[in-house]
Amino acid sequence: MSRYACWLEPSIVHEWVQLMQRYDASYDTGTLHLALQWQESCRDTRQVRQLVSQRLQNPTPLPCVWSRSDLHGQKNYAIDHCFPWSRWNNNDLWNLLPTTEKANQAKSDRLPAADVMQRAKLDILHWWQCLDDNATICQQFRDEAAVALPLATPTSPLDAIFNSALLQRQRLKANQQLAEWVGIT
Repeated sequence: MSRYACWLEPSIVHEWVQLMQRYDASYDTGTLHLALQWQESCRDTRQVRQLVSQRLQNPTPLPCVWSRSDLHGQKNYAIDHCFPWSRWNNNDLWNLLPTTEKANQAKSDRLPAADVMQRAKLDILHWWQCLDDNATICQQFRDEAAVALPLATPTSPLDAIFNSALLQRQRLKANQQLAEWVGIT
């Protein structure tokens, strides 16, 4: 398959365009080809970085989800993809977590172990509550979780969304054999 992969996708797309053209001839093949063009996703944490910056204006502690250090006391902070971008291209709000730079570098592109996530549960839920309380992004946060996480719905309580994230973590571990991160030592 890998030897012929460069030929398979264009052939499948072309056949699909031909089939769609037969259903509705009003669309030209160029329009159909454009509609089926694969959009490369890019790693993007700007939205969450802006949300963290806004949240840091409030003196209430904002803990790093992995080290529990208050981000107010940090010169710099990082936005971590809980499930590594390198293995699962996902910029959803629920997957982007505020961390210290040290914790983010230590975790790198590894999957947090289940017990690490359990230890971080309260801080993850605290961050998600901040997102859920924000009227401008609440619906985005809930919709993204419902689409990406098994058993999550747009009306699921945050605790149920967390359990769905644990299930997705287990799936990623099993399906991709990802290296696990056991936390900051």
